[in-house]
Amino acid sequence: VQAQTQTRIKITVSPVNEIAVEADLAVPSRSWSFRNAYAGALGIAERIDGFRANGALARRLAVGEFRSEQNAGKIDYIVRVRRPSAADVAHVTWLTEDHGILMFADLLPQAIEAFTVEFVLPSGWTIHSSLTPEENGHYQVFEPDEGMFFVGRTIRRTSKKELESFVTGTWPFKDSVASNAAARVMEKYLDLTGFKLPAKPVVMIAPLPVQTGSTKWRAQTRGSTVLLLMDPQAQIGNWKGQLEIIFTHEV
Repeated sequence: VQAQTQTRIKITVSPVNEIAVEADLAVPSRSWSFRNAYAGALGIAERIDGFRANGALARRLAVGEFRSEQNAGKIDYIVRVRRPSAADVAHVTWLTEDHGILMFADLLPQAIEAFTVEFVLPSGWTIHSSLTPEENGHYQVFEPDEGMFFVGRTIRRTSKKELESFVTGTWPFKDSVASNAAARVMEKYLDLTGFKLPAKPVVMIAPLPVQTGSTKWRAQTRGSTVLLLMDPQAQIGNWKGQLEIIFTHEV
């Protein structure tokens, strides 16, 4: 049974690149702060709009800084997701018409550290992460900065003993080539270090939503999740070898 004092969050994803966030806070507050920079991505708190506390518009003190005149147990706001730049595409929340990546690190105020969350997605979309949902579809989150969720219309899953992979898009290789490349790297690291990860690793692969010039891929790792964004049109002669190099770097 969930404790009544636990923070509860609802995240609604709209196909028009808006994300609505509602939160019932375990501990009422009168000030909230959003991260404005992460790993070279700047100005990410500028996307927060219409921040309300207990149904009334809160005062905006600065970019990503909001204050209410009295303690509030409920907050809600809109995140107007813009198309990311080549530099920050792997580090911030973004959406396209068919899929996207959601990250708590830039969707939620920094003071929220543990909570349950439910997601409302566009019709036909699914959601995947390293976390296992409860029977009601909600997720328990204890390390929000590591939380990364893959949402989209057509996401394919491959489950192996070493890891799970989720892939969307059309590629010049089979999904199994990517999952096998990641699994081989994981096996090598386990043999080398003798350390078994506490959580089952997850690999997420999607097309780059922006042009990045000469660089044909972007990636990052948070917790046990590796996010890999690639250009499907990249002229790469040996995709299997390239994938192994990328996973070796990220893992």
